[in-house]
Amino acid sequence: MSLPRWSVILDFLRATDRSQLLRLTQRMINSLCVAGVPDAEEMLQQLAPRAAPAEAAAADENRPLARQSLSDVGGFADRVFDIAARELGENGVIARVQQWIAEERAGFLYEALENLGTSLSAISEALLRYRALHLDDELLPRHVRIGLQVALLRRFFCDRLDFVRHVRDYADVESFYELAQRCISPAGGHGKLGGKSAGLFAAANIVRKSALANPLLASIRVPKTWYLTSDANLLFVRHNRMEDVYNSKYRPIEQVRLEYPHLVQVFKNGSFPAEITQGLSMALDDFANHPIIVRSSSLLEDQSGASG
Repeated sequence: MSLPRWSVILDFLRATDRSQLLRLTQRMINSLCVAGVPDAEEMLQQLAPRAAPAEAAAADENRPLARQSLSDVGGFADRVFDIAARELGENGVIARVQQWIAEERAGFLYEALENLGTSLSAISEALLRYRALHLDDELLPRHVRIGLQVALLRRFFCDRLDFVRHVRDYADVESFYELAQRCISPAGGHGKLGGKSAGLFAAANIVRKSALANPLLASIRVPKTWYLTSDANLLFVRHNRMEDVYNSKYRPIEQVRLEYPHLVQVFKNGSFPAEITQGLSMALDDFANHPIIVRSSSLLEDQSGASG
């Protein structure tokens, strides 16, 4: 008689990663306990911390208890999954294990996004790694997918709840990978993209997803777009020693009007730092002979564009 598929997975983890085997076993016990399976409650007690006699007398004290160790993780896992197969069936067990493994494999991306110190280039590398794993987003639990989508929207654009709420169901992780490959930012930068970029990104993904149900939308083409992050603009100002422009908006309007022509020339004669120049060169090569500047979020133009 052939072994069930979940048994093959357990044998593989038993030989390669006993820590993950124990984590999956713990999650299966928790899942069965939530479903009210009595045998799972008994198995859970074998993992629960056990108090020593001296600790039992001071049970009301806030102190950690020693976790009970398992001498035979593999055998314990077999017993747990036997119960799971009886209650859930083979397909039910396989579905849960695949979902939990996918969730663990995607954990590094969520960690990178939640770490405020992670640079945009590091997030791009994490997205590249995520894509290389060929993870099926549909295997991830819904709350994990939403968590990744919300974290990506907040990292690249803004924290506005109305924007995040409306776009999160249309922008999958793959769409952010494509976005990250066309972002121009300083090395180690933490800047974000502006309103035009957010509008273009949101509209493009809404059209893309909606076209599946409405074939009329399939004919709408999205302009090829590169993005400059907010700190790229600030780096240009600092690189050219033009910090005095920060306070220009507080000057009298008459003085602003007098200085404006000079300010325009200063910006036109300014130079870009090396990393920004390299990014802009890549954008021009990608646009080939037809670069334009997008000044609105229109998706109806069959053209290329750059957005800030």
